[in-house]
Amino acid sequence: MTKSTKLDEKALKTILQKQQQVVGRGQAMACGMTRGTLRYKIRPGGPWQDLFPGTYLAATGAPKIGRRARRPSRESNCGPTGAPVSGAR
Repeated sequence: MTKSTKLDEKALKTILQKQQQVVGRGQAMACGMTRGTLRYKIRPGGPWQDLFPGTYLAATGAPKIGRRARRPSRESNCGPTGAPVSGAR
C-alpha cells in the first residue's frame, strides 16, 4: 500500500512568501510535498532551482543576492495544528 499525503499549498505559499521564495527540503516535506514532487520541481528547466544542498528557490532565473545568502528557517508551519515543526530536514 502506498502512502498518500496531501500537499498543504496554503502553508507552503506562506513559507515561500515569508522567506523570499526560498524553502528547505524539510519545510516542503512537512507541508506534504513528496520527494518525487520535489525532484520534479527542481529538474532541469523546472519551476524551482537548487540554491544550497536541501535549499530551493521557487522561481526561475538568476537568484537575487539576498536570496542566495539566505537559508530557510529551521521551523515550518506545516504541523497538524499549524504549530511549528522544528528541525525537519
